[in-house]
Amino acid sequence: MVEPINHALMSGNHLRWSPDSFVAFLVAFVLFSFCFLFLVLVCLDLVTNKSCRILGMVVTYSNVPSMTS
Repeated sequence: MVEPINHALMSGNHLRWSPDSFVAFLVAFVLFSFCFLFLVLVCLDLVTNKSCRILGMVVTYSNVPSMTS
């Protein structure tokens, strides 16, 4: 049981970036950044009402592509 694991670690297959894993990582990073920005806007909206206009623009802009497609 130990030999295949050591062989896999020595060969370094887990370190190579395959296109699928890179795309998955990119999508996850973009989604995380969007969620983080959305949370920041919501926190600013709770603190001050000045970001209500920005938050409304973001929500309406994100709804436009889904309506056209």
